[in-house]
Amino acid sequence: MRLRKSVIIVFILIILIVIGVSIGIHFYHEKYDYKYIEINPNSFEIEVFSTVQLSSLVTNVELKDDVLISTNSIGTQEFEIKYLKDNKRYKSNIKVTVEDNTAPVIFKSGTVTTYVGEEIDIINSIYAGDNYDNNPKREIIGEYDIDTIGTYNLTYRVTDSSDNENERDFKLVVKQKPKNTGSSTSTNTSIKHERTLFNDIVETHKNDNTMIGIDISKWQGTIDFEKVRDAGCEFVIIRLGHQKGLHGELIVDPYFKQNLENAKKAGLKVGVYLYTYSSSVEESIDQAKWALKQIGNEKLDLGISYDWESWAVFNKLNLSFYNFTKVGDSFLDYVEEKGYKGYLYSSKYYLENIWTEEKHNIWLAHYTSNTTYTGPYSIWQMCSNGKISGINGDVDIDILYLNNKK
Repeated sequence: MRLRKSVIIVFILIILIVIGVSIGIHFYHEKYDYKYIEINPNSFEIEVFSTVQLSSLVTNVELKDDVLISTNSIGTQEFEIKYLKDNKRYKSNIKVTVEDNTAPVIFKSGTVTTYVGEEIDIINSIYAGDNYDNNPKREIIGEYDIDTIGTYNLTYRVTDSSDNENERDFKLVVKQKPKNTGSSTSTNTSIKHERTLFNDIVETHKNDNTMIGIDISKWQGTIDFEKVRDAGCEFVIIRLGHQKGLHGELIVDPYFKQNLENAKKAGLKVGVYLYTYSSSVEESIDQAKWALKQIGNEKLDLGISYDWESWAVFNKLNLSFYNFTKVGDSFLDYVEEKGYKGYLYSSKYYLENIWTEEKHNIWLAHYTSNTTYTGPYSIWQMCSNGKISGINGDVDIDILYLNNKK
């Protein structure tokens, strides 16, 4: 019995010795093989907000660990990398500098008109912003006098914190303010208002991958949804409400409840949208909560759309395009977490130039017979002058794609 115990003890000791030797050899080789050698090049420059893996920069060696480089702020980052080369282990330091090389965008210019002596904010009469800088420098280049009638040829210049700049020529027209005679004149015009017939859109665009519908608000008044349905309409997106200006209160559309109830009763698929001036992540989340409260337990086939299009106040937001997109994303993230589909509504120009990489469904506004927008989109608002039975005035016509349109 004593002999057996001795054998067991010896066996355990041998195992421990073997393990100890193996660990020692491992650490010895680790210490021996890891040497600092220089990667050439050992510094890299990448663009802000780009998606870059460390392995895409260091391509001549096999990295032990790969990382996604944070590019949300400009500046230099240092990485210690471990890699294999010729079956040996090495480590080295490299520097990655995140830069902003993108010029600001001027997205509304042209002619600015004012009257003699009238106060005018010329800087904010032209809309501009930057991908990274929340408050780029905006300035007017040239001489002008708002107390003197005339046309002034000026330049609008925008410069961001990385000294990227953009400029656009524009005209400032100063006029004499017309006298108020107290009489009103009416102009009788015989210009024919062109309409886009809903039936024509159905014939042209209806297929196995599409549904044809409309979006509505109080401006369409009382709607006969049974006639709308019988005209071939398959869905309707209803304005839930709107915000009363920048930092203003939210107002429920006075026709929202009856539109939602009657559209569902007619068998139409429904979604809602909120027209907003939201200027912060916190405000957007509060608005999302407000929207869900108004909706209650109603089922929405087409979810909730975030509609921000008040570009005349953009300069006052002091938001980069990146942070502006985060404001919209926070609304859509919240409603999606609560089980609703989220859609970003915007026009072709702003989707291409202002909104940064968008992760939500897109409701594209582009009034044309054939859109040239190349990004993915789920819904296309193709006109605002639609005519359909059941609605007296104009209405927006939309095409919904069952699979995202590329």
